Amino acid sequence: MKNIIISFLIFLLMQIALSVSAQEEKENAVIKLSHQQTDTTHVINIVLSAGKNIPTKDVVVSLSAKRMFGMMKLGDVIIDSTGSGSLSFSNKLPGSDSHANIYVTAKIEDDKMLKDTSAQIVFTSVIPYHPSEALPRAMFAPKAPLWLILTFTILFGGIWFMYFKVIRLVLKIKKC
Repeated sequence: MKNIIISFLIFLLMQIALSVSAQEEKENAVIKLSHQQTDTTHVINIVLSAGKNIPTKDVVVSLSAKRMFGMMKLGDVIIDSTGSGSLSFSNKLPGSDSHANIYVTAKIEDDKMLKDTSAQIVFTSVIPYHPSEALPRAMFAPKAPLWLILTFTILFGGIWFMYFKVIRLVLKIKKC
């Protein structure tokens, strides 16, 4: 048993060493982001540059926006042969703080030639975020929907009712 555990730990250490060395062989990348706003959309322009002799064509860059409970994926951009790409999304995305700022993060992950890299841009939304507004009853909100509360109460109430009924019947058996 001891040999199996030692073998497993050695295997894990080798895998970690291989992944670290593979990451070190990759080249650094630089992501430059710019923002344009039209009447109905926000457009994020991406310019990707890397070291000499490193093609930036067909690199996938993921764009995400900061939201209340984490990052919301906006989409993926495939960089063209000029090293640039763009993504447009709706103008109706509200800001994520009291100043109506939208934080967009661009990430390169798991690329064969480039290291994992990220960049962020901040711009103002047309629709501000109002933290004083109460969230509606929903699965993602602090207040659960009424149908969920009712279902939970009926199910667990029925379970506890059956527990008490069985205990009462067991006590009746002892009395007889």
